[in-house]
Amino acid sequence: MVRCLFFIIVIFSTQASAKEICDANSGKCEKVSTGGAWMLSIIETSVIPCGNHTVITNWLAEHEWLLDTVRAESTEYDYLLKMQKKSFWGADNNGKDQQCSKLITLIKNGNPLNSNLR
Repeated sequence: MVRCLFFIIVIFSTQASAKEICDANSGKCEKVSTGGAWMLSIIETSVIPCGNHTVITNWLAEHEWLLDTVRAESTEYDYLLKMQKKSFWGADNNGKDQQCSKLITLIKNGNPLNSNLR
């Protein structure tokens, strides 16, 4: 019972922490969680380690209207980029191919800035 209640609280709090960011000019909207800057830093630093995969580069190009807004939500976005390059995509990480695959799947499924990849 306690476990079930915990999962309900986690699901509710995750859903409540996402917000929709819209671009008035294009009419496009995207859901972004409180971890959106974290996810964007993973996506932006994944281009080279994932072999310049078109799913990633196309998503970045199609969501250019959103990127600056998400970056501005973290005062330490530059640090996040450095950290992702070093840790998440670093040379000593043997699971890069698996991480690329998970990231590409998240992007294909939509709303990667409203998801969690650690």
